[in-house]
Parts: sequence; C-alpha cells; structure tokens
Amino acid sequence: MEIVLQKSKADAFVSEMDNLGKKFNNRQLNGNIEDYVKLDFVDGKLDLTFIKPVPEMVRTACYMCFVNTLL
Repeated sequence: MEIVLQKSKADAFVSEMDNLGKKFNNRQLNGNIEDYVKLDFVDGKLDLTFIKPVPEMVRTACYMCFVNTLL
C-alpha cells in the first residue's frame, strides 16, 4: 500500500529528520539516523519504526518530529 501525504507535511517531516540527523549522526548514533529509523504504513496507519536500538533521547526526538509534522 502506498502512503500518500500532503507535500507540506512530508517536506516538514524530511526537514525535521535532517535536523535530527545533524544533531545525532556519529554522536548519539553510530552512523546515520536513516539507518535506524523508517516510516511505515501498518494496518492503515502511519508508524515510525526503529530498525536498530537507539538511545532513549533519539527515540523521543524522532517521535516528537513524527507527531509535530505528520499528525
């Protein structure tokens, strides 16, 4: 199933995740944030999925980004 988002919301989410990447890549995370987090469509709902374990601070920041931009 394809996720269809309003362009403004999708752009805002990508921008926020880029900002988080600047803060956390190779500091709090061993690598890039894109290697740890992905956006999925599960049971008709958007879901932020963590592929690898991340520190709680990173997890919270990603959830805040998700809520602030997509919901």
